[in-house]
Amino acid sequence: MERVEITSACELLSKRLRQSHEFAQTFDNAGKSVIYQFTHPDRFLRVSEIARVLISCFAANYPTEVSQALVTFDRHCGTDSPSRSKAVLSAIRKLIKIGFLIEESVEPQGYSEPMVPYYVRSRAIPSLVCDEVARMGNLRAQTRVLDVGTGTGHLAIHLARTSNHVTGMDISMPFLKAARQQAASSGVNVKFVWGSGDKLVFSRKNMISSPCHRYFIGLIRFAPHAAFISVWKPMGA
Repeated sequence: MERVEITSACELLSKRLRQSHEFAQTFDNAGKSVIYQFTHPDRFLRVSEIARVLISCFAANYPTEVSQALVTFDRHCGTDSPSRSKAVLSAIRKLIKIGFLIEESVEPQGYSEPMVPYYVRSRAIPSLVCDEVARMGNLRAQTRVLDVGTGTGHLAIHLARTSNHVTGMDISMPFLKAARQQAASSGVNVKFVWGSGDKLVFSRKNMISSPCHRYFIGLIRFAPHAAFISVWKPMGA
């Protein structure tokens, strides 16, 4: 039995995994980390602190070897121990079992076309948050704006009502297509381009870089302005 467990652990360490695009992570009203499926946001699972940190060690748009993710985990959490190693591997297996962590070959195309209608209907960034982005960025007609991870373009479209130089970037072609359609329907001019924010180097001057929605979606339910400001300022807006 011991030999089987060791082999299983070795196999797990060599796997290349990434986050599934069908899931998201947020926080509940008690401040606890939860994960849920985009198509069933009412069904969620509260996860441990170990799982929360582990999730951040895996990217969504490219695979990471589990052994490398554990190195990142140890940098976040300090010295390793046998008991914690067992708990970490158990958390990874649980995330694989529910489908949050997947192997590269399982889902080669991220943020696919079937997800678009749900995003358009249910993942719009609240207007209060969009207004706060414009206010804190001192948005003017000549301000150059880059919305990284624009999705279906809701924030970019909102900001384009003030700025004449808004660009939305995303890695999903179906989402960019939907964003262009949304912009045309709204009567605003936004340039939408394909690209990954992982490859960008940002300058703070004259640019607004939109924070990833998942970092504040769980907070804005009860404190739209305060939650947004607390997340935005450390990100270097």
